[in-house]
Amino acid sequence: MSFTQKISRLTSTPFVWLFFAGFITSCSSSKLDLKGFDLAKGEQVYNNLCMVCHTAGMFGAPKMRDKSMWASRIAQGMDILINHGINGFNAMPPKGGNASLSDEDIKNAVAFMVSQSQ
Repeated sequence: MSFTQKISRLTSTPFVWLFFAGFITSCSSSKLDLKGFDLAKGEQVYNNLCMVCHTAGMFGAPKMRDKSMWASRIAQGMDILINHGINGFNAMPPKGGNASLSDEDIKNAVAFMVSQSQ
């Protein structure tokens, strides 16, 4: 059996097409589901703290609403983004430097920034 015949036989199986359909769908749907987050509370936290760095991109912070800066971060998923917000990452200190914020406050602020940037 020639290589062309093998490829033709392989691509005629439903499994292969289902696999590629799933792969294409997973690559094209990069928006994160933000249900369960309080985006209004997240916006308040952002306006009171996060915007200082994330509006201007200070110290390498991804600028709010800059989809190109956020794309690779969003691709990592909410768990990693939230972990970075709570524990700090690169130049950003834990909880953006405000230790009095709850983890829930940070989760909502991260979700708000993602909602504006995806």
